[in-house]
Amino acid sequence: MQPVDLDLDRCPSDGVRLIKFAASKDPMIGRVLDGRFEVREALGRGGMGTVYRALQLSVDREVAVKVVHPRLANDRQAAKRFLREARLSSRLNQPNVVQVIDFGQTDDGVLYLAMELLRGRTLGKELGGQPMPVRRALTITLALCDALEAAHRQGIIHRDLKPGNIVVLAEPAGRDLVKVLDFGLAKSLIGDSSSQVTNTDAIVGTPMYMSPEQIQGKPSDQRSDLYALGCILHELLTGAPPFVDVAINLVLARHLAAPPPPLPDHVPAPVRALVGALLAKLPQDRPAGVDDVRAAVQGVLDGDAAAARSQRLAAT
Repeated sequence: MQPVDLDLDRCPSDGVRLIKFAASKDPMIGRVLDGRFEVREALGRGGMGTVYRALQLSVDREVAVKVVHPRLANDRQAAKRFLREARLSSRLNQPNVVQVIDFGQTDDGVLYLAMELLRGRTLGKELGGQPMPVRRALTITLALCDALEAAHRQGIIHRDLKPGNIVVLAEPAGRDLVKVLDFGLAKSLIGDSSSQVTNTDAIVGTPMYMSPEQIQGKPSDQRSDLYALGCILHELLTGAPPFVDVAINLVLARHLAAPPPPLPDHVPAPVRALVGALLAKLPQDRPAGVDDVRAAVQGVLDGDAAAARSQRLAAT
């Protein structure tokens, strides 16, 4: 197939008149939700709905507004669950968690969630399939621990923690300030075929970061988030998640039965032990909570700092 100049009226091969189809206009663009948020442009689309850049009219600032897909908004139970979990998420006030500004449902049934507008790129794009230096990987993990602790303390479980839900901010330059998105909201995505695996739990996560108990449709708690954290830390250190395959069912099978691949030799032994514990198949074999993970990570970072100080003193 040959490319065709869009300015042509006829096909250069056979002279047939070309018909130009206008792109369908997004009905949300230009709409003002509840008289407060003026939708400006679409930023991205997913199984849950669409995220827009919007203007919060009361304070004249740009925000991000997530508009839930109509098939979810029309499901009464899904709408109630979304509003309940959005209310919980709005209580989170932690620097590494995206700030929820407001949420609601319009008179014609549109569910929306207004959040701070982040400028940066996802952790997945930041990685680009390449490993990070160990210290940087641990620093980011420490920030993720802070975000998880704030949520778990309020009984909120993410259930879909992954590099695509983590944003590395563009500012301040030279520092890895990260923000976690969608706390407590993932479970509201009823009927999302890209994430749904069983009928027992409406939403269980993304295959490459999904805990064995989520795959099996068993009740999940904060230790499922820790398993996902282990998958992310493995990816930070190697450039790839621990379990990757050509088919989703093979990825899920590896989560259930296969041991995680070994980490590179330059990764300190305590870090390798931590990743192994986080990726334990049984929840009870993982760390009991985020505090244990943070202590392990901080211990390695403090040890590195102490070693660096000793080297400087010796050189002096």
